[in-house]
Amino acid sequence: TTTTSNNLLTVPTAQYQLGNFSQAETAVGSKVLGTDPLGRSIIQNSIYDPSTQRLVNGNLIRDPFVNNTIPITQQDKVALNVQKLIPQPQGPLASGLIQNYLNPYTVKAKDYIPSIKIDHSLNSKIRLSYNWGKVLIATPGPPTNTTEDGFPTLLSNFLPTNWVTISNRLNYDQTLTPTLLLHLGGSFVKSSLSMPAATTGYNATTGIGLTGPFTPLGFPTFTAMTGASNTGGASNLGVSGGIDGQQLTVEEKTNFNANLTWVKNNHTFKFGAEAGIEGYPNSNFLDTNGVFNFSAAETGLPYLNAANPPGTSSTIGLPYASFLLGAV
Repeated sequence: TTTTSNNLLTVPTAQYQLGNFSQAETAVGSKVLGTDPLGRSIIQNSIYDPSTQRLVNGNLIRDPFVNNTIPITQQDKVALNVQKLIPQPQGPLASGLIQNYLNPYTVKAKDYIPSIKIDHSLNSKIRLSYNWGKVLIATPGPPTNTTEDGFPTLLSNFLPTNWVTISNRLNYDQTLTPTLLLHLGGSFVKSSLSMPAATTGYNATTGIGLTGPFTPLGFPTFTAMTGASNTGGASNLGVSGGIDGQQLTVEEKTNFNANLTWVKNNHTFKFGAEAGIEGYPNSNFLDTNGVFNFSAAETGLPYLNAANPPGTSSTIGLPYASFLLGAV
């Protein structure tokens, strides 16, 4: 059992949730990076309205949002529904723009290796032995564990694991004559590297209004919602350690072997055969509710995003502003 009390995450501030990103500009001193083709100052962390995009002197430009604020009429309904699920800032840095969410959490894992071995002599010439073993490394999902970062389960990166290997082995040995020994053996080993979904059956259409050809399972994945400037808002949401959904990976092995050992004078002769069958019955359900990526480019200046002049890369636009616009 491990308790973590110092994992700082970033969530949108109260002003960011309203679409007001003026704090992102003031946080860097309203630094002027240059001028656009119309002679207007380019302020670091300014956000630009994609609906105003047009061509000026061969450059794709946009108009900045007034007061670096997205009007409520332009904010995406799905984004607003997702935002309602994001926790409010809390913890010692709750008033800041970054690392403003701290929620201590506990994770319980299981790790054990039981085994049983039985040897039995049927008589002086025949012996049987059987071995059963199990190796288990598991981190259960809800209700035992609900998070691995402090976010609620729907938004957490939490990925349950169930890594178990079970082996069964049976051996038969018989002394046919003083110089002739027969051995028969069989085994079945099943290994699992399964990662079941922490959330199952989530309907993105009824839950957050997201429409599409979805198969309800995990919460949709929203990635890259913080930028290099670290003033963009929430961290990745609904991502399970890189796997959005569930991965049920199994390996099964069956083996049979037969050996006959014959000792004659100064020589030993061995005869035998072995058969093996392997299978990988996997069942994976990934990205069933979609993966949606956001970046600063959707609320930046297109001609700068394309050229990336020195000093401007990842400094114009904000991923969380792009998210609020629904600009995937």
